[in-house]
Amino acid sequence: LATPSVNTQYSVMITTSVIVNGAPCKFLLTASVGVSQLSTIPVNANANPTSVQLGNGSLLTYVGSPGATVIWYPLNSTTPATGYTVMAYPDKPTTYTVVAAKGPCSKIIEVPVDVYSLGCLEKDIFVPNTFTPNNDGNNDLFKVRGLKVEELYFAVYNRWGELVFETTDRNAGWDGRYKGKAADVGVFGWYLKVTCPNGGEAFKKGNVTLIR
Repeated sequence: LATPSVNTQYSVMITTSVIVNGAPCKFLLTASVGVSQLSTIPVNANANPTSVQLGNGSLLTYVGSPGATVIWYPLNSTTPATGYTVMAYPDKPTTYTVVAAKGPCSKIIEVPVDVYSLGCLEKDIFVPNTFTPNNDGNNDLFKVRGLKVEELYFAVYNRWGELVFETTDRNAGWDGRYKGKAADVGVFGWYLKVTCPNGGEAFKKGNVTLIR
C-alpha cells in the first residue's frame, strides 16, 4: 500500500529461485502513480457582505490555487455563473454552493447571504389571534414573534380600554392575568410598535381572544 504525496514512480525487482547460466533471472517492473490536489493553500469561500439590502449585491469569492474549475449554484444565480469571483443579487436569504474541481479532486462549500428590506415587512412580524393561558405549556403566553424584531413596545387593553399588559422586552408576553387575577375570557385589543435591525419601524394593532 502506497500513499504518495507527489507524483511517484515505483519499481519492483523480481528474482527467480531458478539459476540460469549460473545466475538467477531478474525482472524489473515499474508503475507510475500520479497525485492530484485541488489546491496548495487551504480552500475556502466567502461573501462580502454577508447581509445585503434587497436590490444590492454581494461579492462571492472562492479561495484556492489557480487552475480549478469553479461553478456556483443555484445555476445562473450569479454573474458570471462560473469563476473564482462572482456577484450575487439575492431577493431572499440564499445559501450559495460553490463546487471547485481539478482533475479527480473536488470540494463543495456553502456560502449563506442574508437579505433585508427597508422598513419592517408585514410577514416579518407575527402576533397570534388567540391564546390559552391555562398553564398546559402550550400557547400560554400572548407575545410578539419575529426574527427581525430588534426593539418593541407591546400593549394589551381590555374592552373598557384599561391597560392590562405592556412590555418593551421582545421575549416577554402576557400570561392572561390582570391585577394579580386571571382575566376573563373574551376579546382584548393590542398595539405594537416594532423597530427592525435596519432601523425601519412598523406599527400594528389588532385583537386577540383569550380562551381558557
